[in-house]
Amino acid sequence: MLRSKGFAYRSSNVDAERSRSVKRPRNSRRRQLGLMAIVGALSFVSLLGIFAVHRPRPLPVPDKVFDAARIATCTDDPALINDDYCDCDDGSDELLTSACSHIHGIKFDCRNNERSIWRSMIRDGICDCSDCFDEHQH
Repeated sequence: MLRSKGFAYRSSNVDAERSRSVKRPRNSRRRQLGLMAIVGALSFVSLLGIFAVHRPRPLPVPDKVFDAARIATCTDDPALINDDYCDCDDGSDELLTSACSHIHGIKFDCRNNERSIWRSMIRDGICDCSDCFDEHQH
């Protein structure tokens, strides 16, 4: 102990040794806030999954629709069948594409107005409307 002007105080070396022996977590408050932010963000994302709109996956079209592609009335050339160009007047060469659908615009409305689909999704082999109206001959 040292005395100076009537006050007693300890050497700074003792305080330095004591402060080294006590380990305090660095930035513990900052770390705690960071973890709380991560947990909050993950909770929010998981809640979004609960409220997501469930849409059924498109169904494949039965095989009998695909067999109709072999019945082209105006050509026997397989390169002209389903090439996305309407070669036959009756559209029999494009049963699996939307080339002969005579649908104007880029969107197609399902019969029960459940949704609108892109014109390229018509007769693509996948039922996008719930009643498969997009895969039937129009």
